[in-house]
Amino acid sequence: MAEISKEKLNQLGRDWCDPAKAADADEKQKLAAEIFIQMSRLFPQRQDAWGEFYLRDWPRFDAQKSELYSFMSRRLSFRMNDIGHADGGDHRKSKKENDEDGSWEYNLSLNASVNDEGTEHQDQLEDGDSWAEIDRRLQYDETVLSLLSLALCFPERLSGRAKNPQRLNYFRMFFTDSVVDILHQNLETRPFVAHERDLFHAIKLGFLDFFMQQVCRSVPEIKSCGVKHYGALVDGRPDAAPGHPLPNDVYMTYLNTVEGSTIKSPGTISNQRAEYERFMRENLC
Repeated sequence: MAEISKEKLNQLGRDWCDPAKAADADEKQKLAAEIFIQMSRLFPQRQDAWGEFYLRDWPRFDAQKSELYSFMSRRLSFRMNDIGHADGGDHRKSKKENDEDGSWEYNLSLNASVNDEGTEHQDQLEDGDSWAEIDRRLQYDETVLSLLSLALCFPERLSGRAKNPQRLNYFRMFFTDSVVDILHQNLETRPFVAHERDLFHAIKLGFLDFFMQQVCRSVPEIKSCGVKHYGALVDGRPDAAPGHPLPNDVYMTYLNTVEGSTIKSPGTISNQRAEYERFMRENLC
């Protein structure tokens, strides 16, 4: 149902930007109503950000630059992030062209409540925590959000010869590998949990199921579940953890046995990984 709504939303976005329909006020009004009905179905967990999205982001939408679903998902994530900062008493020190690029000045009141149960910042801090550590955690949250937003927009951000199903498939696989690596490093899971639905839209589930010991459909499940031993993934390899990033022959085995590819050289994976890393360096702020 959600997938159907996603495609419908993308088509509505294209219709909204169609010059032939823009001249008809009644048609535009109907399109707007249907667009926001679809938004409410696809993003109910971000209801608090709908108003800000409509006022600040909706006028910027351009169907030639992005599909509407990706645009909404990305911008609503930023608006929810803004709300979290506002709830904590933070405010921006500077603002660039895009709201998410501004830097934040954080509220330093240890007694400010941070949730409905009245838990205070002081209660959540470990002994010896410094404000530098708190700032690091907040910056980590924003980095995770930027990483996820970029992964959701792979189809729109790839261009030219790189914009093809094969490259997109590799990018989603590398992203999946890196997310599992991050979660297994015992880093904070909170920002991933907060955007769990988007995370599972961005990762490649078939590949995840191939190398994890169990089927995982939540962030806590990924964090607590191990990766299959190398020998269980690739014949002849040792019965030990494969590590991250996963070795090239794990990718080759998955693609050849599960997706029916005919990859013969590990260099193919290395070349695709190099393109992925270059893309992430250039686009991840």
